[in-house]
Amino acid sequence: MHAQIEYEMEREIKSYKDIFRLFHRRAMVSIAVQTMTALTGVNVIQYYQTILYKSLGISSEMILVLAGTFLLNSHSSARSYLY
Repeated sequence: MHAQIEYEMEREIKSYKDIFRLFHRRAMVSIAVQTMTALTGVNVIQYYQTILYKSLGISSEMILVLAGTFLLNSHSSARSYLY
């Protein structure tokens, strides 16, 4: 148990530099995912989807279901990159 505590203390993150030193690959993947997400325009779709659905004549309840489904799908896709 003492060895595990010492190991974790050695890997303690005290600055952003430590993040890149210890988790270089994960940090680069997360930066790449955020950049690609911004470049694809998915944020625009997510922001204006309720207006689009309303203009198509979809009911308010269904709009909430669709928006929630899109949010859960995009959130779970992003989480998959962490593991």
